[in-house]
Amino acid sequence: MRRRTKIVLAITFMVAALVTGASYIYISQMLRQRVATTHDTAMYLTSQLAYLASNAAPDLSSTRVDTSNPDAVRRGVAYYLGTDRDLNTMLDSVVGSWPTIYDAAILDAETKAILHTDPNLVGKKVPDRPDFATLKNAGFRRQLRMIYSPPAVYEVRMPLLLNGTVFGDIRVGVSTVFLRNEPAWTAWRKPTAAMPSRLKENATNTVR
Repeated sequence: MRRRTKIVLAITFMVAALVTGASYIYISQMLRQRVATTHDTAMYLTSQLAYLASNAAPDLSSTRVDTSNPDAVRRGVAYYLGTDRDLNTMLDSVVGSWPTIYDAAILDAETKAILHTDPNLVGKKVPDRPDFATLKNAGFRRQLRMIYSPPAVYEVRMPLLLNGTVFGDIRVGVSTVFLRNEPAWTAWRKPTAAMPSRLKENATNTVR
């Protein structure tokens, strides 16, 4: 092997190692930031929905609802929440306005959907899904496996407090499909795709 070829290969290897290390750090930080931002967005939405729900539910003692009957109270609160214009408007805008959000729902104590971005699920029990904190707190490699495994939906939950009592909870779902397809996350692939040929070219120019 010619001396010049050895020098080119050595320089290429060193540059590739440096770039690989820097890329690993950059990608891990970008992914962690993206996951954290998505978590913050979901938390913001649950907080907004909780605020609107608390405002939508009136003091039932001033209505015809029998407040001594838990079932009647649940039905009464569900009615007021389900017919509140601001709450429904907010819920309708969730999926369209935030690309990483899969769905959102307001559930009663029996996990039945009072409101849901999927109208077909209203009145039905909604199964639990993995907590998004599991993905958020995972290490870089595990996050990659979780995001690029078969599609899954994680959720952010918040208890729904009405008049100081837990009535149900609010859930916002985040799909791993939306996370992996997020433009800010996939943009790194384009510049790195041509990296090997550029490294070789730069190394060759160095020894000329």
